[in-house]
Amino acid sequence: MANQAFVCCLVWVVACLVFAGPAPSAGVIYKYEDERGITHYTDRRDLIPEKFRSKAKVVDPGKAPVTVVPTPPSPPPAPPAPGAQAPTSSSWIDQFNEFATSLLGLTIFGVLVFVLVWRFFRS
Repeated sequence: MANQAFVCCLVWVVACLVFAGPAPSAGVIYKYEDERGITHYTDRRDLIPEKFRSKAKVVDPGKAPVTVVPTPPSPPPAPPAPGAQAPTSSSWIDQFNEFATSLLGLTIFGVLVFVLVWRFFRS
């Protein structure tokens, strides 16, 4: 009986950790003004020109007067020069970790835990 109670508590702790998961964040929006006085907004600090980064400010999403459109993804890298080695892709472990920490991966894991708990207590 004590073993069953331990397993039950362990399953509940794991389920709570899975379903609590990381909270989605709204993201950070940066605002800066260029030399012509034009205000720019971006969600990526690396896209702010070096000379304006020190003046860039974080915009509070609740007080933002504009609708911020996410920055489009950067263009794909140029193909390697002839004779140069192509960049290596991430390993399967990196890809698995990325999937396991995504919302879909956590949802699938949560469903599996639920099914295992249901089967354990049904028998």
